[in-house]
Amino acid sequence: MNSFFKSLLSYKIDPLEDYESVLRQVLKWILMVLLIVGLPTVAMGVTEAIKLGQTGVAFIYVLLYTVLVLVAVFQRRLKFKLSTAFVLLCIYLFAVHNLVIYGFSGASIPIFLVFFLLITVFFGLKAGLWSLLAAIIPMAVVGYLMVQGVISVKINLLEISKLPVSWLTAASVAFLLGSLVVIVFSFIQNNLFHSVRIANNQADELRKVNESLKQEIQKKEAIQKNLEAAKEKAEESGRLKSAFLANMSHEIRTPMNGIIGFSQILQENDYPRDQQNEYLDIIHSRTQHLLHIINDLVDVSKIEANQLTLNVQHFYLNDLMQELYSVFSNELTNRGKDHIQLKLHLGLNDEESYFESDFNRFRQVMDNLLKNAVKFTEEGTVEFGYESQYEGSLLFYVKDSGVGIPNEQQKHIFERFRQVGDSTARTQEGTGLGLAISKNLVELLGGEMWLKSKEGEGSVFYFTLPYEGKPSKQSGKEKDSEGDISNKEEKTLLLIEDDPTSRDYMKALLEPHGLNLITCETGEEGYEAFINHPEIELVLMDIKLPDTNGLEVARKIRASSDKNREVPIIAQTAYAMSGDDKKSMEAGCNDYISKPVDKDELLEKIGKFF
Repeated sequence: MNSFFKSLLSYKIDPLEDYESVLRQVLKWILMVLLIVGLPTVAMGVTEAIKLGQTGVAFIYVLLYTVLVLVAVFQRRLKFKLSTAFVLLCIYLFAVHNLVIYGFSGASIPIFLVFFLLITVFFGLKAGLWSLLAAIIPMAVVGYLMVQGVISVKINLLEISKLPVSWLTAASVAFLLGSLVVIVFSFIQNNLFHSVRIANNQADELRKVNESLKQEIQKKEAIQKNLEAAKEKAEESGRLKSAFLANMSHEIRTPMNGIIGFSQILQENDYPRDQQNEYLDIIHSRTQHLLHIINDLVDVSKIEANQLTLNVQHFYLNDLMQELYSVFSNELTNRGKDHIQLKLHLGLNDEESYFESDFNRFRQVMDNLLKNAVKFTEEGTVEFGYESQYEGSLLFYVKDSGVGIPNEQQKHIFERFRQVGDSTARTQEGTGLGLAISKNLVELLGGEMWLKSKEGEGSVFYFTLPYEGKPSKQSGKEKDSEGDISNKEEKTLLLIEDDPTSRDYMKALLEPHGLNLITCETGEEGYEAFINHPEIELVLMDIKLPDTNGLEVARKIRASSDKNREVPIIAQTAYAMSGDDKKSMEAGCNDYISKPVDKDELLEKIGKFF
């Protein structure tokens, strides 16, 4: 309890810590307000309730306050999410209690609004939306019972407002909320100065390093030219990385500004449904943009660490190209560029376009090139496609009539941390990593990439990939139906997942498709469920479990019996850099998907086994 109050004012943000560390501090402030405001309020509330003969109400007051006290006492021993859940549950129950006692004229609505806000802050957008449902249900029930005359508000609100508990609570809330504002601004100010001091110290260290480098150059006159070249290269690298970091700051803060801004707007005001949907669409769009930035950074890290692996499979090029044509036709419309003509050239017929490569990485390359073409083209055309270059190779291209690339910058265009116009005056968003990633991916897939461009006239990006030309025995219709789990007989899936939000998401995603889910939180529970339920036809398993590694569970399932070896296992994980895809296959899993899980991708993977 000592450490709980001690850290309220002295807490400093560590830039290397995750977001949860900040939320823990926020939870402490919330607990402080609830405990101090609650003490006189509960004391007076219990006294008045007993006077009115409402012992049940008095018991509820004491119970809820006791839970808050226990959470504050044992918060260092409790898991963060468990502590948060207890606190938010108390707030929710108090709101429901207030609704039943005072009806819609009491404080239940403001309390529910606080509940929505805190759920969203601590558990995210989807949990916030579920919290709306959790509030609407008791409101609907109480409203219905009041209309039917089953219950009614018999308390005189005017008389209640005269009781000591009312004015004491109001005074306490006003004082403590004001104190909380002072604490928050003190927290921000202290951490701002703390960050400035860190930046100054780092600047001093950099200046010392630069001075030491200059002294070394002066001492080694015999190799002066080599040192000068190394120095120029280091300075250029530093400049590019500084420009890249400044750009990353802008690229990350821009979508975050939209996400936080519109979230606050939705929390603070009650808008019509269509306007709410408009704001939610903006939040979703900005979230996807932020995820795209993170994926680019992860891919660059994988490439530098030589951890990027391929998942080679067969697919039809023509189907993918047609899908890209549809996607970027909509992209042009969404960007207000309907006047730009989008063209597609297919170099092989549908059956000949049977292709072997990494589907997701190939599409990533095409997405990057097409996004750039659409972004930098204001008039004319964007054309993409492929043709047979020579035996065993296909030539792909993306051509646009956009701004083009100056000759002096073309040799740097595929370098990491490079962008055309590394200045703050750029009018186009982007990390500047897309082309570097694309070139590395093409080379990893066995091809090469280059460009031709003229400033003011447009650019053409080319790349080659190996092509074996093996025809498929499947028809297009048969292939299209692969991965479709609709209109099929009911199937039973075993979901082994310790995160409750992920379990709820999987249920909401899969059960409408006629899939029965057996859910378990630990590896041991999952293995026992698999042994005891022979009707299970697929296992969807998280790799990181509280009691064991999910891959160990996969190995136990595979070793259990000959019949059980045939049950497909799809592994899932949130660790993008760990090489879990390869490890999963080695452990006996049939497929792998990374978090955040894409709905369509998961349904397609499940459909392959049904």
